Amino acid sequence: MAKAIVAVVTGIPETVASFDKLAAMDYSKAEGEAGRSVLSTVKALTRSDTGHLQSAWNVEGGAFVNEEDYATYQEFGTRYVPPAFAVFRAWDAKQAQVEKAFEKEIENVARQAGFDT
Repeated sequence: MAKAIVAVVTGIPETVASFDKLAAMDYSKAEGEAGRSVLSTVKALTRSDTGHLQSAWNVEGGAFVNEEDYATYQEFGTRYVPPAFAVFRAWDAKQAQVEKAFEKEIENVARQAGFDT
């Protein structure tokens, strides 16, 4: 004869509500903090004769933005100019710092959503 196993699980509605709240939270502060922690390194690794290209770097949300016309050519190269890959190299150099800043901000968001961290 088969036995039935019955389990009572409590707290599911509260947990679902917390996850819904967590999913609705704004993570842009974490993205901005991560980007700003790398920005000085991006500027330092950017090739520049006049300093305009270096000073034009900004962080918008979690993206690095440079509005100088020739920024793309310096960053990714052309058939005549090798790529600098300043953003990629800076990100690699600061990865641990970025992860730490992002984790800290995610913990803050999780606490606001009602999770113990």
